[in-house]
Amino acid sequence: MYVSSMKNLIFSLLVVLFCSAGFAQTGGMQFVNNVSWKAVLEKAKKEHKYIFVDCATTWCGPCKYMSKNIFPMDSVGNFYNAEFISTAFQLDTTNHDDTEIMARYSDAHFIATHFKIIAYPTYLYFNPDGELVTREGGSSDAQEFITKGRNALDPQKQYYTQQKLYNEGKRDSGFLRSLTFMALNAFEDSAASVYFRSYYPTQKNLLEKDNLLLVFQVTHHKQDTGFVLMTNNMETFEQVVDKQQLVRSLEYILFTSEISGSAIKPDWSDTQWEQYSQDMRKKYPLFAEEVLVQLKTMFFLEKPDWKNYVKAVDQYAGTQSPTPDQLNNYAWAVFTKCDDKSVIESALVWSKKSFAGQMQNTYNSIDTYANLLYKLGRNQEAMEWETKAQQTALAQSGEKGWNQNVLDKMKKGEKTW
Repeated sequence: MYVSSMKNLIFSLLVVLFCSAGFAQTGGMQFVNNVSWKAVLEKAKKEHKYIFVDCATTWCGPCKYMSKNIFPMDSVGNFYNAEFISTAFQLDTTNHDDTEIMARYSDAHFIATHFKIIAYPTYLYFNPDGELVTREGGSSDAQEFITKGRNALDPQKQYYTQQKLYNEGKRDSGFLRSLTFMALNAFEDSAASVYFRSYYPTQKNLLEKDNLLLVFQVTHHKQDTGFVLMTNNMETFEQVVDKQQLVRSLEYILFTSEISGSAIKPDWSDTQWEQYSQDMRKKYPLFAEEVLVQLKTMFFLEKPDWKNYVKAVDQYAGTQSPTPDQLNNYAWAVFTKCDDKSVIESALVWSKKSFAGQMQNTYNSIDTYANLLYKLGRNQEAMEWETKAQQTALAQSGEKGWNQNVLDKMKKGEKTW
């Protein structure tokens, strides 16, 4: 009886150990984060494996989503652990960084500058010899993220490998189309524009359905061919792009084009503003009002002219549909730059709207609300809302003690701005 029981116990332990070992191998991506970049390169070369690099920051919502929800998945780990040496670099610095992160500051700076990381998250894929073959970015579901990894292993889908062929003179239509999409996925918009300019002369009609999405994604300025095509053929583009998204995109392109073109002068009178507004309404009747109110908020913020800034934001919020992020940004600008209590009271209203009814990524907006309350002298309310922001950060991103330094200052009666 004893021997039998011992056999059963040993068998059970072996099963547990076997299952545990299996889970350790397939329970998500295994990251090598405790060694230098040079050591990662040496390890990949020795094992003849590709390298995956996650470039992230502590404040990036999509980065946190991928780290918390996608990287730990078995299916993702099964694929990436078999094909890649994976490592992650935190490209910002905070007062809470542990010794492992601090030890890699130099490597993180090298990665950020040498590979020109401008958006987060960015994913870099290297071959076993340490050559960058492609880059991707953004949050995605597990299957799409795995597809990005598969593409990184295929020379036909490696952006920088294909870029070399372009530099060697390859110019067929299908190649140029594919390369343009790859450049967009790599956040290299200027390169995408170059490839697109080579592509569109090969097409008889850019308004064919197969071209619409490419035209939409590659258009960034009002001088681009795509801007005229989209403004004159909106119904056609609605075949591949939601109408609201299309309108938002055209408004954003017009807004940024006017700013970058220095269309607005800081010393304009009311008469000059009115003339400019009339010209905009005439040229862009569908988008003028939205763009004008955004331009005015920026204009009055820069001066600063807080009375007209509040008037412009209130007009915007009353006649259009600003996003939660826009409302939060308008309110935060008041908190950081203005001491007029009547203006802060207005910002408090925008701030509350920025997170009311929202389900995700609201802790930054709640923090803005708390800080505005604090600046108004409503300290107890401010601390209560800052605590809510902390709790929301923990629930939504798993970040413990988020903004504890702000809460500590509130408790001590110190400035948070």
